[in-house]
Amino acid sequence: MLLVVPNNPKIEPLQLEFAKFLAIATQHFEDSRAAVTRATGPRDYQDFELRHFERSWFSWAMELFCDLFVTYTLGAAYGWSHFHLTATREADPVDVRPVRTRSHPPDQARMEVILIGLDLVGLRDQANGIQQRWDALLSATGVKRDPTYRKACPQHLLQQAAIYALEGTKKIGCRVIDAKTADNVHGLLNAAWRQFWSNSTNYHAWERDVMTKLKQAAVGQQSCCLAI
Repeated sequence: MLLVVPNNPKIEPLQLEFAKFLAIATQHFEDSRAAVTRATGPRDYQDFELRHFERSWFSWAMELFCDLFVTYTLGAAYGWSHFHLTATREADPVDVRPVRTRSHPPDQARMEVILIGLDLVGLRDQANGIQQRWDALLSATGVKRDPTYRKACPQHLLQQAAIYALEGTKKIGCRVIDAKTADNVHGLLNAAWRQFWSNSTNYHAWERDVMTKLKQAAVGQQSCCLAI
């Protein structure tokens, strides 16, 4: 994982942006706990919740940065992949109950940063398409968003994660996609999802055809290399 590789100057700019974001997250929860001490109500439990969320955010931030890195380098295909993953699992995508330390952020938070990231690189239309189907999925499965989720995953932290991850991705020299990006890997992955949604009945036949062509192309390239 790029964020934990030591002593590599090429990726230090990304790690530095990650560290900057962690400082912001830490400050947010420190400020939130300070506000609790000045408020009325069940202070002890609120403080317990906030401390639990703060402890979780180191691993959450790492995973969100990974989600964002792939989003910035591959595009909407990664958003659709996360949609598919969530749709096939039974886990509650907004569950943040502080009953145990969670190494993974809730699926809702992951989707939010992916959509923010797509918007930041100029792919708002694609983000909107994913958002519509995501909302329909949550509605169909009866997911209820409660205030605890926003305590754990405040909107401004998700927005800041997307901004710092984008800056870090650029600084290490990775190609960041935009609406004009057209390379084989990016194009094929995104075309696959467009095909799935437009003609899911024939998707498997389309996939087999594409895989056959890719294998033929790979064999042809190997033959050329051997000839050389």
